[in-house]
Amino acid sequence: MRHKNVCTFSRLPVSSRVYLTDVNLISRHPRKFLSAFTTLLLLYFLLQFHHFIIVYVNSSFLGQFVSPEWVSLMYTISSLFVIGVLIVIPRLISYVGAFPLFILSIPALQLVVFFLGFSTTIWAAATFFVMQAVLLFIIRYLLDLYLESLSKDETKTGNTRSLFLTAGNIGVFLGPLAASLVIIGSEFSPVYALAALLLTPLFIVALGPLRNIKPNPPKEHNFLEALKKLSRCRPNIRRVMAVSFIFYLFGAMIVIYAPLYLFEVGMLSWQAIGSLTAIAMLPYLILEIPLGFIADKFTGEKEFMIAGLVIMGVATALLSFTPLSLFLLWSLWFFVIRIGGAMVDIATESYFFKQVNEEDASLISAFRIMWPLGAVIGPLIALAVLPLVGLKYLFAVFGAIFLLGIPFAARIIDTR
Repeated sequence: MRHKNVCTFSRLPVSSRVYLTDVNLISRHPRKFLSAFTTLLLLYFLLQFHHFIIVYVNSSFLGQFVSPEWVSLMYTISSLFVIGVLIVIPRLISYVGAFPLFILSIPALQLVVFFLGFSTTIWAAATFFVMQAVLLFIIRYLLDLYLESLSKDETKTGNTRSLFLTAGNIGVFLGPLAASLVIIGSEFSPVYALAALLLTPLFIVALGPLRNIKPNPPKEHNFLEALKKLSRCRPNIRRVMAVSFIFYLFGAMIVIYAPLYLFEVGMLSWQAIGSLTAIAMLPYLILEIPLGFIADKFTGEKEFMIAGLVIMGVATALLSFTPLSLFLLWSLWFFVIRIGGAMVDIATESYFFKQVNEEDASLISAFRIMWPLGAVIGPLIALAVLPLVGLKYLFAVFGAIFLLGIPFAARIIDTR
């Protein structure tokens, strides 16, 4: 029996691979296409707005029950559940359907977030926290599936992805501001109630044009096939996935330990933390569309990856050596860190999706797993080093780790 060659590629080069189904959809039904794409942008904005109302609050909320080490463990457990769902979700979609699963997941998430905010024991909080992470991942996965079904012209991947990410980043910017307005002292229940309430417009919008989009059903996740491709013949994808993994380590670190440090050690109010976090998110909002355009037309993604990793690593390490009394300087480092993060975020997304097509389902699955994998490994690293360095110098440790991504980015063959 002849074995399948894991190094098979599409005959067309990346720069000229255009999918006729999308061209036909735009030319014959431009209103339908724009309506569907606008719906996805709005859904992603609402989802990110909901999530980022509570994402920076979660660690402080859980920290009321347990120590930072146990908080790290709960984040790791929730991410392991997410990885498990990633493995089985193609079969789940084939049984239930993408649209019904999307519609069912929203009210389920709404109830779970509400009950999480009013939990009075660590066991209840931990259970609802894990359920929230799983449901959120399912909704994000389905949104990504819908987006891929609409945008397959890989010469415009940077533009399409940057528009999608920027729509979400508007919600990322508004979420912490909304949280700072409703949190009173250490009473977190109102912010979880608000986050749950915001899922109602998400549900209403999802009932519209989304039902008319028919995404291609995802293939079963064959991670063994992905590993074979990555090890034998896809070195550039392997390197960009390493950079993406480090970016998600950064995401896990910043949303868990920065609020925990500022709230519990720095004794800052959530009004101050929310304002600081919102302002720091502006680079994602401002930079990703122009960066995606520049990467598509002029520079490629490699330069942005390297520069972003340097900025992230150095600025994150500086947090450990900046007194909390210098709030304006902390605000500056937070802002600079997100400049680097925006560069790495759009560069890795754009580069990866220019290198794959619908035949690379196993590689796309492996790329998607970088987010929960980073969320597993990040808290485990913190769990190991927290007893040695404490919360203050944890940022220096992660800053050094971010710099380890530079050799991977430097060896990538750029798209320009």
